[in-house]
Amino acid sequence: MRLVSRTFASRWWISLLYLQAMHAVRYLGMLYLFREMGIGRLAVPADELLAVYSIGILMALMPVVPSGLGVVELTYIWLLAADDPHLD
Repeated sequence: MRLVSRTFASRWWISLLYLQAMHAVRYLGMLYLFREMGIGRLAVPADELLAVYSIGILMALMPVVPSGLGVVELTYIWLLAADDPHLD
């Protein structure tokens, strides 16, 4: 147990860098796909997409929601399309 705690105490920054890089790649990939699908900067700004992505990550951390139900995707749709008059 001491070996694990010493290793984690000395190498925590590697895990943090990996986690940040993973989320950056996923966010940039989502942004790229939105732009390739024709969803422009006026419809979904990059900062709004980052906020929605962050909230989606928080929704994925909820332990009471079983996986596979699409809660994260539902959050994305709900937040990104909330002000769309065609969905009323």
